[in-house]
Amino acid sequence: MDLLDDLGLYLADNWTLLLPIGVVGAISWSVWGIRKFLSALYRPIVSDFRTTTSVIVPSYREDPDILEECLETWLAEEPTEVVVVVHTADVETRRRLLGRDDPRIHVIVTPTRGKREGLGLAIRAAVGEILVLTDSDTRWEPGLLAAVQMPFADPAVGGVGTRQNVYRPHTSVWRRVADWIIDNRYLDYVPATGRAGAVVCLSGRTAAYRRSVVLPLLPHLVDEYFLGRRCIAGDDGRLTWLVLAAGHRTVHQSSARALSMFPATFRGFCRQRLRWSRNSYRCYLTALWTRDGRPAPALVAGTRAGPGLAAAGPGAAQRRAPAQAPGGPAAPPPRHPGDHDGRPADQGVGVPDDEQAGLADPARRPGRRRGAGRRLARAGARARRDRRPARPAARAARGRARPPGPQRPPGPHERGVLT
Repeated sequence: MDLLDDLGLYLADNWTLLLPIGVVGAISWSVWGIRKFLSALYRPIVSDFRTTTSVIVPSYREDPDILEECLETWLAEEPTEVVVVVHTADVETRRRLLGRDDPRIHVIVTPTRGKREGLGLAIRAAVGEILVLTDSDTRWEPGLLAAVQMPFADPAVGGVGTRQNVYRPHTSVWRRVADWIIDNRYLDYVPATGRAGAVVCLSGRTAAYRRSVVLPLLPHLVDEYFLGRRCIAGDDGRLTWLVLAAGHRTVHQSSARALSMFPATFRGFCRQRLRWSRNSYRCYLTALWTRDGRPAPALVAGTRAGPGLAAAGPGAAQRRAPAQAPGGPAAPPPRHPGDHDGRPADQGVGVPDDEQAGLADPARRPGRRRGAGRRLARAGARARRDRRPARPAARAARGRARPPGPQRPPGPHERGVLT
């Protein structure tokens, strides 16, 4: 008791030492109170907006039985199409999908293992106005597809998130813990940010986007680098920030519910939390770097080539379209899954041949060793330099070669005379 009494007297005499803790506590409780207040005002959006939808599913080493169970829940919602990207090594999964007699199912077989590359392939091949990105182990509850389309009645909305939970949480204590953490997120944090139209991360387990918004942003999603290394995971947070930076709103729709598989072991739970935390901090750090009020292309966009994010706004697709000369031929229409150019339906639908060759090139695959990102960047720079024609030769080919200028008289040092 004497020790406690002495401690109390010391703190009473030096109460200013507690001011930093009090300030931090006041800020924390204020943020929590504002968040609870805004989440209490949240209501799901209701409208009669309906349009074409494409379900995008990247799959890698997924259990074929789980994928088929989830596929049944997606097809029950009557989407326009379901585009599944399957790795070449997943022979059984490909066999089952191609064996289904359903014209809505489109299978893209690719040697690339990265989820971002798979998303890029499927999004370019999709035809729906709304893209619904979902994981291969995520099940939809009835009514999800109709509910997730309702917020798109507002033209400013670029992305919509869903209400998610753990599938069969009572089968493991760690799944139950994960379900509790997800409930905390979706009961106050996400609805509060959704009211402002700025949900910071639309979870990739199931999220919907406008195709016209995502297409100009694909290079910044697929080819993101951080500190010289290619980014593999964290595609959902990255895409959400790209949509927000392009000037669109991201909202939450609690009436669209999905269930996902989660690890049942402590090791799997910790690895998942570590991976998510690393991706979140990287995404927030890149989003903090701005220039002139807009995200800086060199840091936020993070791509090795291509235009900056400032050109990826709502009208970027129109600005990038090639101008048509008066009376000239019309630009060729974009390729869609129906245009296979004589190729099988499972061979890179809607993707240019040179891009497929690049994805199949092992040099473009993300490396695991130290310095792989720097080596990849140097290889890309050398390839671009080799493809660039010499400037005099290029001018001569265009008929605009410059005549040689007058020769400069040699200077005194060049004549060997010192002045």
